[in-house]
Amino acid sequence: MHRTRGARRAKISALDFISEPITEMEKRAILEAYTGDIGRIKANYDTAKRQGNIKNPLVGWLKAGAKVEINHPIEVNQPQNKNRFVNFDQRVIDFKELERLELEQLKKSII
Repeated sequence: MHRTRGARRAKISALDFISEPITEMEKRAILEAYTGDIGRIKANYDTAKRQGNIKNPLVGWLKAGAKVEINHPIEVNQPQNKNRFVNFDQRVIDFKELERLELEQLKKSII
């Protein structure tokens, strides 16, 4: 029994390439989902790193990847966030006319 615990810890430590903070229990769950296939875990983890924008936790993403072969990043259509600050029509300004009016005002104030 003591021997299998050491073997389990050795397998769990094989997942130390995962840079995100995950617990031993989560590592164990990932290993069980992949039936210990470290190569597939590493391949899917690399795909996850290229994917980016993973909304659900990495552990769930990796466990789901055990059921489906993921060889390339999955395209995710995210809604474009509108910038509400600039959500209005800009003014059209005739700078020549503005300059003429300013000069006119300046002349009136001098006289």
